Amino acid sequence: MTVSHIGKYRIDGVLGQGAMGIVYRGFDAAVGRVVAIKTVRKELLEGRQPWNAVARFRSEARAAGRLSHPNIVTIYEFSEDEQSAHLVCEYVAGLGLDQWLARHGRADLPTALLWMDQLLDALECAHAHGVVHRDVKAANLLVVSRRLVKLADFGIAHVDSADRTQVGLMVGTPCCMAPEQIQGGHIDRRTDVFAAGVLLYELLTGQRPFGGGSEAVLQQILSSVPAAPSSLRDGLPAAIDAVVLRALAKKPEQRYPSAADFRAGLQQALRGADADDDATRLITPAAPRAAAMPASWDLPTERSLDPSTLERVETSLRSHVGPIAGMLVRKLSRSTSTLDDLLAQLARNIPGDAERQRFVETLRGSMNRDQPSAGSAAEPSRPPSAAATPQASAAALDPARLAEIQALLAQRIGPMASVAVRRATRDAPNAAELCRRVALNVPDAQARRSFLAECGIDPSGITT
Repeated sequence: MTVSHIGKYRIDGVLGQGAMGIVYRGFDAAVGRVVAIKTVRKELLEGRQPWNAVARFRSEARAAGRLSHPNIVTIYEFSEDEQSAHLVCEYVAGLGLDQWLARHGRADLPTALLWMDQLLDALECAHAHGVVHRDVKAANLLVVSRRLVKLADFGIAHVDSADRTQVGLMVGTPCCMAPEQIQGGHIDRRTDVFAAGVLLYELLTGQRPFGGGSEAVLQQILSSVPAAPSSLRDGLPAAIDAVVLRALAKKPEQRYPSAADFRAGLQQALRGADADDDATRLITPAAPRAAAMPASWDLPTERSLDPSTLERVETSLRSHVGPIAGMLVRKLSRSTSTLDDLLAQLARNIPGDAERQRFVETLRGSMNRDQPSAGSAAEPSRPPSAAATPQASAAALDPARLAEIQALLAQRIGPMASVAVRRATRDAPNAAELCRRVALNVPDAQARRSFLAECGIDPSGITT
């Protein structure tokens, strides 16, 4: 039987189908939004405890419905009748990380760290709202682009104060389960930290830390220490090993206490690797011949690489490669004397010709706007007015307006918003320019435009 509507949603096609139900592509005409609709038809689940499938739907709606984060699939609605249950959620045109890994084997270091940074930020948001996912795995991380992933399927998530026991029930996927899950022990945010460690290991090495059949995997999780990631991949910074292995510690108290601490550990390891020339070989590959920069990319030379310039470069680069941007800027600025040389070297770490060109041209335009015109350069030098100094520009911005911008940005990139806003206020001449600069930290183009619109900036002329 062909389904034309489910409630108010028009059905435009089938996205997937299994023994328990169907996932439809739907359309909400009232708001002009494409959605995904997960359905469970109870008559198809005879003998399969249909209440359990419906309970998972209800649990997912309750857990993910609490959360609003750019790296978490949004839940819009849950409904149920005698025949079926429906979960309406954000439509994500992406690929499961498990499918992505099956095609590509493993990720390059910048991509792996960017995706892990986004996953850990999503988990930190969930944990802050009392939600432990309990099933973080490659199949539940959707790859939207090289710059964006989204965490999905909170169907077995534990929600604080839920009317279900948290101890004595083994739930999850064997390859990513923490020891306490296998043993039916206490589940908390550190359980998700362990699973995130499994994913990072697989992203970096192309293989899981615990292999074999289900029984062998469970036994290894309880008793075996996996090989160091750097022993399985040439050029991988050895500093990463300690971070990954700490996340995979058998005892929860030996792991990072939170997803935020895991992120901080990764960033500290990268700063340590910064001093090691060999550690950066993997992340500074030679540019493909087809991606050579055209002559139009030439930038003015002999420009001082002062700290404020480097900060602006790092902020822009971070939107392309994630948290590894700081390490790359510090490393390559030591061996380059001009801005064009630095940008040319940094651009090699950005996947895609169009993205490389956008990175360079955005910074070139920004730097050129800040340069004095020929006419003004010929005028007699005068002490700059207070309003012309970066300090005065930052001070002139209304604190309430800054707080509003930071709050809007935090909805898209999480805790990094405070750092991005603080850096941008140092030399942004006004609130509008500040919004444009911090918008570069939002990886998703649609979310970036939405942020600018909410800031009162017309996003139509913004390059995405």
